[in-house]
Amino acid sequence: VPIPNVLGSKESGRELPGKEPGFATVLFILMLPILLITGNTVTSTLQSAGIIPEHAAWASALKFFGETAVALFVTALVASIILGYVRKVPWKNIDKINDAGFKSVAAIVMVAGAGGMFGSVLRETGIGTALANTLADLGIPLLLAAYLISLALRVAQGSATVAIQTTAALLAATVAGAGLNDIQTALVVVAMGAGSFFASHVNDSGFWLVGGFLQVDTKTNLKMWTTFTSVISLVSFGFCTLVYVIV
Repeated sequence: VPIPNVLGSKESGRELPGKEPGFATVLFILMLPILLITGNTVTSTLQSAGIIPEHAAWASALKFFGETAVALFVTALVASIILGYVRKVPWKNIDKINDAGFKSVAAIVMVAGAGGMFGSVLRETGIGTALANTLADLGIPLLLAAYLISLALRVAQGSATVAIQTTAALLAATVAGAGLNDIQTALVVVAMGAGSFFASHVNDSGFWLVGGFLQVDTKTNLKMWTTFTSVISLVSFGFCTLVYVIV
């Protein structure tokens, strides 16, 4: 697969003249949204546990700047300042770069949103839950059941999060009564996660996001991304099973 234009080209560097930014600068910009979003998650968790006061001003600020949309906006602004203003790049060049970025990403976001909506429609039909209930009644080993139910939900309705949540709800009572130790219980959860990653395809918004960024057609993306996620899922479950048997 050729390198897509959205990731830049030799010509795009002409709009950012001067010395190339250092590794630390680029790494900081890449890590900034992750750090902001992590701050939101950690703060919310600690507040739920009562460790941080619910109405602490600094905690509210961390949660606000850690909202995904806000974190990405702040990062884009910081990148424009560090890579543009600080390096004395004309603002018209920065505007041109931002405009080009928005144009390429807008189409991807729309297609990814359509794929997510398709997955939502499938979830509302109840097809995933029906499959999960059928598998849960087959009497297969608990670890395999966790994997297959999550896998079936993922393939049927596209959402990894829904696949894990639904599988956990269906098997909670079984896991609680199975007499598993802490490691085995954790491995059952890992098996759910492995199943939820299997075969990302057309009902998954992530499938369209990857295809849009790499600028590949649906057939190529099925060969590439769907195969890739399936291999990750199978290998993860294989290691999970090995550890489960050992412990």
